[in-house]
Amino acid sequence: MGATLAACLGLSLMLTACDNGSRQSSFLKGDYVSDTVLVAERLKKTIEITDKDLLASSQNEAIAIITEYISIYRNRPKTAGLDSFTRMQTALNSLAGFYQTTNNRPLSDALRERISSELTKAEDSAAKDS
Repeated sequence: MGATLAACLGLSLMLTACDNGSRQSSFLKGDYVSDTVLVAERLKKTIEITDKDLLASSQNEAIAIITEYISIYRNRPKTAGLDSFTRMQTALNSLAGFYQTTNNRPLSDALRERISSELTKAEDSAAKDS
């Protein structure tokens, strides 16, 4: 599983490098529902990483994804008031706070479960919002 995850992260980093520069985004498309699902799925994979060799790069990528997502959707009145955005923002703030205050450590089981649960609820809620 670790090798598969490493390959997926490597592929995503390569795709990010191939961005045409027309947008700052590496993969977000500006569609709230699909971006919410994509970010949630990607971060759920990231929080499962326990391999110390992959932690630093995966955490840095997660911070970049979180920053991009929040910067796009936080100031949009149409999305900022949605339950799905509130749930997503709660999960993203928890994850970003952990990554920014710890040095390449995996999440505790309790925090991983809580964030994963919030991300799943945000995905489900976003699908209903569409």
